[in-house]
Amino acid sequence: VRAAGNDLGFYPTPPTLAVYAVSLAGIRPGDRVLEPSAGTGSLVDALVAEGARVTALELQGDRAAYLRAAWAPRGVNVRAGDFLAYMAENLADDGGPFDAVVMNPPFSVGGRRYTDVDHVRHALRLVRPGGRVVAIMAPTTPTRDDAKTRSFREEIRAWRPTWEPVEPKRFRLSGTDVPTVLLTLTRP
Repeated sequence: VRAAGNDLGFYPTPPTLAVYAVSLAGIRPGDRVLEPSAGTGSLVDALVAEGARVTALELQGDRAAYLRAAWAPRGVNVRAGDFLAYMAENLADDGGPFDAVVMNPPFSVGGRRYTDVDHVRHALRLVRPGGRVVAIMAPTTPTRDDAKTRSFREEIRAWRPTWEPVEPKRFRLSGTDVPTVLLTLTRP
C-alpha cells in the first residue's frame, strides 16, 4: 500500500508540503473538498485537520481500502475509481460542486506525459464559483512550450493562477528528487 514510484506515478505528498498546499486552498471548517489522487492520505490528513468535509478518490484498490479503513471512521467519503472518469453524476451524489480541490496528480501515467495537466483540467469542472484548486505539478508546466500546456495555461488565465516552486528534493523520502511547483487557482 505504501510503495511509491509505480507506472501510475504514485509519489506520496510529504506531510509538511501537504499542510502547506492545504493552507493555500483557504479551507474553512465544513468546506467540502475533493482529493482526487488520495494515495495513502497525506493531503486527506491535512484537510481533515482543517475541518474539511473530504471526498477522497483513489484509483488503486488496495490504497482505496487502506484509506477507507483509516479515514472513513473520521467522516471521509472514500471512493475507489479513476478521477478522470469522475463525472457529474458522482458530483451530484457527493453534494454538488466542491469548495476546493487539493491534489498531487500523477505527472505521467503509463508512458503518457503531462497527465497532471489532464487532472487539473478535470478538477476545474468540479469546483464552485469562488472555489479553489491547488495542485502539485511538474516544474516545467508554467513555461513548457507544447500545444497541450499552452492551451491549459490559456484556459486557466481567468482563474488568476499563481505558480510557486517547491523547495528542491522535497519528495526525496517519497522515492524521487523530481522538482515540483504549486499551482493555486480561484474559480471566477
